Amino acid sequence: GSTARYDMIIIDAFTGFDIPAHLLERETVALYKSHLNDDGVVAINAISRISSKKPKFRDGVIATLGEEFQELSIYPADPTQPRRDEQNVIVVAAERAVEFEYLQSEDVIC
Repeated sequence: GSTARYDMIIIDAFTGFDIPAHLLERETVALYKSHLNDDGVVAINAISRISSKKPKFRDGVIATLGEEFQELSIYPADPTQPRRDEQNVIVVAAERAVEFEYLQSEDVIC
């Protein structure tokens, strides 16, 4: 296996509106983490409602990433879009707090 380590791993894979399940399994998330530098981040482009009474997908992703990473944030890709609409969100996981100014850090969801 590869021993390469990265500053950022970006997951941007869709089947329709869904990310293939195997890309978000706990074992896969652990593999991502093992290939990060100490200050590295995993960024996942996903489609989700930011505010929803049934945020199953978003909460599932957060739960899985939270098992491996200390810091999690969700950024709306377009902060002008209503939060109840399905939209692109960027889920960021890291061991230390990370802010991306261009992703509207004041609109971080969690």
